[in-house]
Amino acid sequence: MTLRLLGSTSGYSEIQAPATAGSNTLTLPDGNGTSGQVLSTNGSGALSFVDRMTAAGPAFSAGGTTQSLSPSTDTKVVLTTEYFDTASCYDTSTSRFTPNVAGYYFMSALAQYVGATTSGLFTLQFNFTGTFRELAVHGGLNQYMRQNIQFLTYMNGTTDYVEFYAYQTSPSSQNIGSTWFQGFLARPA
Repeated sequence: MTLRLLGSTSGYSEIQAPATAGSNTLTLPDGNGTSGQVLSTNGSGALSFVDRMTAAGPAFSAGGTTQSLSPSTDTKVVLTTEYFDTASCYDTSTSRFTPNVAGYYFMSALAQYVGATTSGLFTLQFNFTGTFRELAVHGGLNQYMRQNIQFLTYMNGTTDYVEFYAYQTSPSSQNIGSTWFQGFLARPA
């Protein structure tokens, strides 16, 4: 079946149901939205206008300053400079990303080792909802060495979170700097 709306002077706009339509009702929002917004559904037929970036899913990028790492201790990397956060899912007070949309997320982080040259290991890892995922290990600490980690993971959009940690095994405290942590929704669930 087709619904045709005629223009006041000429032409028409038409909405056509699929051949096997089922029983679906879409309820339009009561306003026109604002420039750049798109229609979104709640999955039950209620439509609303949302910003394109919200419709695309959460994305963020945060950075930090020089930070000291105690020997043989998992240390959360503090990242209080927020470059962008499209859905307010990154918390600068906890350096934690908790997305509000279920789906598959690409996460990436980088740290530069700026401690004195010494022996030991330098490790970057993600704390994914209480479980550490060790993703980058480098032996033989060298000053100004950079390390990057990344992974793709499913997150439920409510309680799952990710934090960025560093670890070093030299005999004394060492510093990291030039740190950043970022992620985005690669595909909704």
